[in-house]
Amino acid sequence: MKEELLSSGSTRPSLEYWLPPPEGWLKINSDACSREGGSVGAVLARDDTGNIVLAKSAFFHFEDPLVAESAAFLEGIRLAVDNGLNHVLFEVDCEAVALALKGAMEDVSWEAHSLLLDCRNLLRQITSWEIEWIPRVIKTGPHNLAIWCRNRRTSGLIQTACLPFSICNPELA
Repeated sequence: MKEELLSSGSTRPSLEYWLPPPEGWLKINSDACSREGGSVGAVLARDDTGNIVLAKSAFFHFEDPLVAESAAFLEGIRLAVDNGLNHVLFEVDCEAVALALKGAMEDVSWEAHSLLLDCRNLLRQITSWEIEWIPRVIKTGPHNLAIWCRNRRTSGLIQTACLPFSICNPELA
């Protein structure tokens, strides 16, 4: 399956765009895309000016989209905890992940449930956090990073200076 890099168009409604976090906070966006035999999760952390301060990707053996999105979100939490981030706004484009973390998880598979419980437990290590669902068209950066990493077979922490414009552009956050 071929996926194209997403870019923002100038025809988006004025209220549908990515906003940077408040000063002193970081915004961590995660996403997943499919690959042969599994998926790729990608995470971008941006500061209040929209600049990428951390980037990470991971390969998963999960083919189920909800499980892959949950695993990508868990990688985002790990990135925050591992770097001592205490004020984090998380954004996901998978509404089921956001809803499960805000409330009940009865409607998710056991694989996703297990990952989301890990997310809840790890979030306890972050002083202040919020999670929000936003449509992918508003935050194409993590999706583009996942595709970029899949195509280059790259995983782990990524030097932000190596990232292409389709990922770094704050307007495509």
